[in-house]
Amino acid sequence: MIIFIVFELILGISTALSDPPLFTYVQEVIPKENLGKVMTFLYTLAQLLTPVGVLIYSTLFAKIDYPTVFLISGIVVNIIVIVVLLFLGKNLRI
Repeated sequence: MIIFIVFELILGISTALSDPPLFTYVQEVIPKENLGKVMTFLYTLAQLLTPVGVLIYSTLFAKIDYPTVFLISGIVVNIIVIVVLLFLGKNLRI
């Protein structure tokens, strides 16, 4: 249980640390006249993918115990955040 709590804490911190650099990068790279369109697309995509996530996780929860699902999800998300920050971090002023 302690491992689960630690990974979820790291997941929350990683998410909080990854969002500002990502949106800063988008704002610096996208031309101002297209920024509204791109941000709308990103938010719409996030909303459209929510049901997909619910479908995937409800299937996983039906087959695997929830601490394992959360643990694996936390590890995967942290790896993705680290990789993204390594590649985008060179171009960002954080």
